[in-house]
Amino acid sequence: VTGVQTCALPISIYGLPEGGFGKSPNQKWEDLIHPDDRTRVQALVASSLEQRKGCSTEFRIVRPDGELRWVADRWSVICDEAGRPVRRVGVNIDITERKQAEDRIRELNATLEARVNQRTEELRAANSALREKEAQLRLSLNASKAGTWSWSPAQNLVVWDSNTYSLYGIDPMETPMTEAWTRHIHPEDIPGLLARLE
Repeated sequence: VTGVQTCALPISIYGLPEGGFGKSPNQKWEDLIHPDDRTRVQALVASSLEQRKGCSTEFRIVRPDGELRWVADRWSVICDEAGRPVRRVGVNIDITERKQAEDRIRELNATLEARVNQRTEELRAANSALREKEAQLRLSLNASKAGTWSWSPAQNLVVWDSNTYSLYGIDPMETPMTEAWTRHIHPEDIPGLLARLE
């Protein structure tokens, strides 16, 4: 910033040789800031000087060899006896590795989120297809007046659908145990049927 000296800039971070900031360190420093960050940093510096308050920020720099680095900058404003800002004094830290690690974490999180979303969509589609098939099966069963049932021998648990109750003429409120079922089967068929179930 014109009229205010930036002191002792760390030339190693900026990839400059000894004395590389020359006689116009402020201008040289601003020139090294990445073009996409430069206006924002210049505005922060101007506001800091206007308010006579320190500030901190992070920005990218482009070294003379073209390498891009990240810098964390924190400074204080030194004023003269009249209260005019005459100098900025601060610390620059190379945070490139930290920023690269943050980028990798963001990429991993984005990849993970994309995979989770993809899997969620696959499950949603599978469930939708299953419900559609169940609906089609139910329509077919109702149209043919066929019934479905399941039986767990260990618990002697029998589950009937409404069509099966209707087929055997059993009250849906009655528990469909084997005894209730066999009462509706022709006596000549019961021995063979029970033998198969055993």
